[in-house]
Amino acid sequence: MTTLGEISEVNEQNATQNQDDAAAAPIRRRKRRYNFETLTDIRTEMCRVYSLMRRKKETTADGVRLMNCLTMIQKNIEGGDLATRIEALERALQAQRH
Repeated sequence: MTTLGEISEVNEQNATQNQDDAAAAPIRRRKRRYNFETLTDIRTEMCRVYSLMRRKKETTADGVRLMNCLTMIQKNIEGGDLATRIEALERALQAQRH
């Protein structure tokens, strides 16, 4: 017959084994694919980074670096959009003159 002490000892051994297994096994995370094609995509990611910083899941230094990179991407998208709009206006102006 098994005593309560033996059961308790076995439970402790199992708990220790489970902790060792959890510590040894690497956590596999799904790689996130970033798709920043619109200003909305950038704004969404900025909000996500801000939220991570607020919840202390991202350091402020890393969050600021990410925000700076996102700002540069944002400016490139805005510049591309602006150039496209200017070209369209110039074509419309040329069409009116002829």
